[in-house]
Parts: sequence; C-alpha cells; structure tokens
Amino acid sequence: MNVFQWLTVPPLAILAAIDLARALFQRPRFRGDRVLRAVIWTAGAVAIYDPMVTVRVAHAIGIERGTDLIVYVFALAFLGTSFFFYARTLRLQRQITELVRHLAIRDAERGPPGDQDKDAAGTAPSGQTPLAAAATGPEPVETAGST
Repeated sequence: MNVFQWLTVPPLAILAAIDLARALFQRPRFRGDRVLRAVIWTAGAVAIYDPMVTVRVAHAIGIERGTDLIVYVFALAFLGTSFFFYARTLRLQRQITELVRHLAIRDAERGPPGDQDKDAAGTAPSGQTPLAAAATGPEPVETAGST
C-alpha cells in the first residue's frame, strides 16, 4: 500500500462502520440513507485499496477504463442529486406560499396580531388612535399628593 492508501482507507472504513452502526442500532431504526452512505464509504475504500476493482467492474459492463466508470457514475449521481434538490426546492417554495396565503387570510379575517384590544372604530382603549398614542407616549399618571 502506498501513502495515499494508508491515509484514506482507514478513515473511510471508520466512516462506513459509524454509519452502519448508527443505521442498525440508533433510533429511528434502520435508516436507509445511513446504509447507503456506509456502502459508498466502503466502495470508496475498496476502490482506493485495490484500483483494479474498478477496471474489472468497468470491463464487466463494457467500459474500457475504471476511471471512465467512476466519471460516469459521478456524472449520473450529480444529475440525480441535482434533480432531487430542484424538486425539493420547488416543493418547499409551494409549501411556503401556501403557508403565507393561509396566514394572510387568517389575519384578514381576524385582523393582524395586536389589534384585539381595539374597539370597532379602530381606536385604542384610551380613545386615541394607535398612531397618536404612540406619538404622544404614555399618559401622565396622577399621584395622590398632586393637585
């Protein structure tokens, strides 16, 4: 084994073991994404440890070089991931739009928060409009000794 293999294979094996252990023993039980990550870490460790594995797999499916196989796999994985996250972003945008509409309709029916202590004319309990009450500040409080 060369230096690169010594530096990369053990961490990849540790990552694979951690993800596999978490997938099997941590709640929620058996998460498929952790198993997939463990498989990817293991495949990377095996490909680095024995580069001829990629060549043999590539030849088995009709590709000349192992490097070409890796490039094709990563290109397809990138496209799949891009489409997945694009669809997820669109779904989140639709959910946010629905939420904002719901809140706007609710506020239009009930009035915005903070308006519950106004009377029907839209004035604050002191008789002033909210803007005038904010501009003048609090009303002075009379003390027992002042006349």
